[in-house]
Amino acid sequence: QVIVGRFINNYSQYFSLRFLSLNGAGDASYGMIPGIGVLTLLELVLFIGIIPLYFFRKDFRKTLLCIILWLLVTPLPAALATGIGYSGNRAEGMLPVIQILSSLGFGGWLVLAKKAKWVSNVTLLLFGIMYFFGIYSFANSYFKVPKNLSLKQDIYGSLQAAYWLSENDSGQEIVVSRSLTEPQIFIAFAKKWNPKDYQSWTNSWNYDRNVTAWVDQMPIYKVGNYTFKSVDISKDMSKNRILVVSAEEFKSDMIPVRVFRYPDGTPNIYILDSLQNSYAKAN
Repeated sequence: QVIVGRFINNYSQYFSLRFLSLNGAGDASYGMIPGIGVLTLLELVLFIGIIPLYFFRKDFRKTLLCIILWLLVTPLPAALATGIGYSGNRAEGMLPVIQILSSLGFGGWLVLAKKAKWVSNVTLLLFGIMYFFGIYSFANSYFKVPKNLSLKQDIYGSLQAAYWLSENDSGQEIVVSRSLTEPQIFIAFAKKWNPKDYQSWTNSWNYDRNVTAWVDQMPIYKVGNYTFKSVDISKDMSKNRILVVSAEEFKSDMIPVRVFRYPDGTPNIYILDSLQNSYAKAN
């Protein structure tokens, strides 16, 4: 009963006004931006046009019902999955169907305009206003600098930090915080490690024995001279090593070697040298 209730709740999310028009995806991963619905205002109005199309064009009914059935099937994978819900990437199969129905909906409004001739001029005016408003709204959201929340979920800055580490790696131990989300992938890419060597290092993780869904949920794991774990700056700075931490983990009394920032200048990732900070404290 609980499972069925959860499924119904998850499924209904993808046909809610919140998902389709108001807020869209519930998270910013995979390049999605919360706050932008699947349908713009104009597309939503066009989508509603399938109603007059269904009632006034009987020859379209079977085709329309088949496409609607297709739409009803598309969010099933998303509804069966766990998580916060409103998962745009899991429901991406809805996109082509919604576009097809919106196109048909435009035809529905044309049919309605012909049926009620007095509506035609008003309809064109409304469509024109919504068209320009939709372009402005989308362009404003698309070209403006994304919010830091979205950039953080897109793991912004991790690759830049990995490149810097690769160029400045002197062979000493480098401790990277697990909070940076699968940081080993960025390190491996920047270092251009041989896949064979990388795979041999991963054998020591014993990932299959750990009851975790993701690699970065393991308490500690290593790749070459890189150690990935939860960082305790006060303890981890006591040895000769480089620390890579998030802005939330950074302490203001530390001197960073390098700081990576979001486009608006807010600090995102800090790189610390234990020797440099030990010298600074001693003097």
